[in-house]
Amino acid sequence: MNTAIATTIAPARPTAARAQAFFQWLYDTEAGYIEIVAGITNPANPSKIKLQMDTRRFLYCDPERPDLLEQAGRYAEQLADTYNNVYCGVRLYDKRAKLENTRKEEYTRPSRVIFIDDAPAAAPLPYSASIRTSEHSRHAYYK
Repeated sequence: MNTAIATTIAPARPTAARAQAFFQWLYDTEAGYIEIVAGITNPANPSKIKLQMDTRRFLYCDPERPDLLEQAGRYAEQLADTYNNVYCGVRLYDKRAKLENTRKEEYTRPSRVIFIDDAPAAAPLPYSASIRTSEHSRHAYYK
């Protein structure tokens, strides 16, 4: 188990450095396009988030180019400053996703991460990473 992000991260506005560290941990040695998109509280259901699709970008990441992760981190911080909620895809995408600005299953690259939305605080097998996304919810990851 990778323990680089094994602690629970309280909900906080992501800084460029925090986002970059998370992307580096999440994607590790893989290259491809990161989906980054802002979210707002859904007016129809305040316990849910509505994605702001006009903010979605697919930014290229390559472990041999740390400057690209810095760029992605800066964009995540920019969205956080404006919208508060920022989401990124668990898997990387190929160039078709960027060209069409859409995510499709056939555009995804393999991932070594299992993602759990609305994960319980504790699990029989400890999470590799857990990020508290609100007072009553969290994302969890096994890597």
